[in-house]
Amino acid sequence: SKTITALHADASHLLSASLDHQLKFYDLGAYNVNGSLKYAAPILSVALSPTHSHLVVGMSDNTLCVRRQRVTADRAEPAATAPTAEPYSFRPVGGKPGQVAAVSSISEQFEGAHPGTYRYFLRGRTHAPQRDDLVAKRGATHRLSGFDKALKSFKYHDALDAALLHGSPEVVVGVVEELVQRNGLRIALQGRDQQSLQPLISFLVRQITKPPFAPVLVGVANLLLDMYAPVLGQSASIDELFVKLRSTLEAEVALQVDLAQLMGAMDVLLAGAMRSSARAPADSARAPSGSTTKPLQPPSKSQKRESTAELVLSE
Repeated sequence: SKTITALHADASHLLSASLDHQLKFYDLGAYNVNGSLKYAAPILSVALSPTHSHLVVGMSDNTLCVRRQRVTADRAEPAATAPTAEPYSFRPVGGKPGQVAAVSSISEQFEGAHPGTYRYFLRGRTHAPQRDDLVAKRGATHRLSGFDKALKSFKYHDALDAALLHGSPEVVVGVVEELVQRNGLRIALQGRDQQSLQPLISFLVRQITKPPFAPVLVGVANLLLDMYAPVLGQSASIDELFVKLRSTLEAEVALQVDLAQLMGAMDVLLAGAMRSSARAPADSARAPSGSTTKPLQPPSKSQKRESTAELVLSE
């Protein structure tokens, strides 16, 4: 139904290519369509070799497709008994319409090993590398840590416990950030007893004032207090840890206040120094060119005696 773009013919057969991706073969004697092939793009040109073994098709997507008709030697029959394929038949002996090459079995395609079998899985194990081959070494298998396995299984409670037990502060904070991204931090913190709360609060007491971890751990501490504030007073050890956490935060707040006051005083001093340094060049520019300034000299012994005598008389 599309425009025919190319033709190839001989005495009794005709090939036609069109924009509907179809390549058809006609028998001019009987005016029948003996076969067809469908390509991935509109066909612009077509040609067939004189020996009818190679079919060349040019398509609109700048693709040149070459098909070859071949029969393997081990499957070829004797010439006296073997049936012959008709020219332009688009099928090998025993093939289907539209086939250019003979279809071999799956075992022949994969060298006797059928995909999905154990023999196919072990193929190439006994192959020895040649002298010019580049052999890639297989490194050691990377094993996942406990918190990684728990995160893959969506066991957020176990992931946080594993990080607190075997991980460094960086690892624990990284796990907490991953839980925040997954909206699983509340799940990891809820339902804890005294034994599982102690490592978490102790970690907060040690690391909450560290600048790299403070933004993350402050949020963890706020959420922990919101969840477990109603049950405070039931465990002496947990209450003691919360008191330590409060003392640590109060000391940090007092330190920050002192540092802020110190920064204010330093700002005043630096501002005064900058003003005086900016005023000195202006004073030197106002002084007359002929005037000279004498350097200060220490007072002599006679001047010191006179000043001492005047002080005694005045008393």
